[in-house]
Amino acid sequence: MITASKGLKYFEDILDVYSQFKRCHKSYIVNLNCVDEYIKSDGGSLVIKG
Repeated sequence: MITASKGLKYFEDILDVYSQFKRCHKSYIVNLNCVDEYIKSDGGSLVIKG
């Protein structure tokens, strides 16, 4: 596990340069290359590879 003292907004700004990273929730940033499936029902869900 990695612990960081910076907020998620800090990492979102850094990763914004790379178009494959998106913030999908107030608590999550995902690498779109790792998304296997998007399910639209019930507000939407992402299925991550692995």
